[in-house]
Amino acid sequence: MTKLVVTLLVCVLLAGAGLYVGGTKIAPAAVDKSGKINTSVTGANVNESTGAVTVTSP
Repeated sequence: MTKLVVTLLVCVLLAGAGLYVGGTKIAPAAVDKSGKINTSVTGANVNESTGAVTVTSP
């Protein structure tokens, strides 16, 4: 029974550490990148007669 409790506690600890790293390291980079993609897509224009596309680079 003790081994089961220790195993569960270690799993919870590792899951918490993974969520912490994901929230502090990965999420801010993803938000920044998605903002740049949004700027590119929003600033895109298509010429209806020629089909030429002009976009703004982030």
